Amino acid sequence: IDEYSGEDDLYYWQVDEPYFTTEYIEPEISYDLKDATSCTETTITIDSNVINTEGTTFYISDIDGLLSLSAIVGGIDTSNTGHLGCGFYNSAGVANPMLGATIMLLNDINYNENFIFEMDLETGEPIIKDKTTGEITTETPISWIPIGWYGMVDLPFSGIFDGNNKVISGLFAFCLFGYIEETEIKNVGIENSYVNKSNSIGMIVGEAYNSTITGCYNAGNASGTTSRNWIAGIVGYANNCYIEDCYNIGNVNGIAEDSAIVGGIVGYVVSSTIENCYNLGNVSYNLGNVNGIAGYSCVVGGIVGGLHVSENVNSKCINCYNLGAINIAGILSSGNIRVDVGGILGVAQGLALLNCYNVGSLEVQFSTVVDSLVVNVGGIIGYAVSSVSVENCYNAGNISGINNVGGLVGGGMGSSVTVTYCHNSGLVNEAEATLDNLVGDGTEGEGCSIDTHENIISKLNEYVINYSGELDLLNWREQPEPYLVFVANEG
Repeated sequence: IDEYSGEDDLYYWQVDEPYFTTEYIEPEISYDLKDATSCTETTITIDSNVINTEGTTFYISDIDGLLSLSAIVGGIDTSNTGHLGCGFYNSAGVANPMLGATIMLLNDINYNENFIFEMDLETGEPIIKDKTTGEITTETPISWIPIGWYGMVDLPFSGIFDGNNKVISGLFAFCLFGYIEETEIKNVGIENSYVNKSNSIGMIVGEAYNSTITGCYNAGNASGTTSRNWIAGIVGYANNCYIEDCYNIGNVNGIAEDSAIVGGIVGYVVSSTIENCYNLGNVSYNLGNVNGIAGYSCVVGGIVGGLHVSENVNSKCINCYNLGAINIAGILSSGNIRVDVGGILGVAQGLALLNCYNVGSLEVQFSTVVDSLVVNVGGIIGYAVSSVSVENCYNAGNISGINNVGGLVGGGMGSSVTVTYCHNSGLVNEAEATLDNLVGDGTEGEGCSIDTHENIISKLNEYVINYSGELDLLNWREQPEPYLVFVANEG
């Protein structure tokens, strides 16, 4: 690692400006979606030419083209949506998923260019300002209609969307893609946006199935108000997906009257891999005044909120880190309430967690506490259910909470949970890191040991060399704090 010359600048994880890894190539424009006039399930008409979508590359040069894509995939009658200036008129309501097509974005696009979108971190409500004056305005932005829908009618986007290192700004209410399946989304950034609608909130994608999301970032605000299920900076819900080289620097906020899962990168994961991703944004969850709710559950993670307990197999989280603060608050009056919070993952089952770290602080505080409250807070994982492997991970963030609070894992440590070559240097409820507070509920039992700092550094870097891990985050630098190591026996 020390001798690595760092030719691949991607792995320095720059955060001061949007950073993409692919070289821009000026395309030869053939079909611009702004000129689309109608469609069938497999064709699009542009300038009187009927074009098969499969195997064709389409381009988006301005907002009209992006609106046309939304209308084409969603079968939307654009005359009734408030889409200003969109030339596409889909009166028949025919949806085309763009299967086999490639869509390339040519320019930055600002959907609500006259507004600045901020968010109240306590209430999750939008703060909308006039871009010219910088003052709060009472004018209402135009709500974005996402590309693809999931709900009463399933209308997925199934093409390839190449953002071409461009930025989309000014999204309001809904995420860029509502529902994707069997597709790839890459190289697009979201800025100056506020999203709070639908059950699955991800600033890039709400719900993703059998898809790949790479090279994307979010600098907007995501807020799940009322009964929103999954909330995240990049993808709300990911099923059998691969998410790589993505980052979030926007605020992610859950304000719920019902159960919800919140993550800096992904909210809810089923059989998916998250690799080379990081979160710098604040991740918070305000339970409000919880009174009499049966089975209320709050799950929050700096990278991933939670994993599907009954179906999840072979999920992986590799080379990821969180620097954002995680805060959970509320007033608890009554009810059966459970809270699981982790610097990387809120709840884990059927997961391999490798080469990840958390530096962000974790704080769980309630104005009142009820007898039926269960809280698990961990620097890496809030609650480890079973079949979880955690290797080469560390926490340096300070942790505070009630019930089960641990430097690495809050609670669980069920069947086949192992934690190896990991350490904690953060304070645990203001106490220094020790073996006794690595796991919040004390279930690590026998098998815990403290190795010398030098030996652990040597083992970690030896692993990195064997793993050929050029990532800068894998350089386990010399620090004065001891590295703590333990292995939990099965069961």
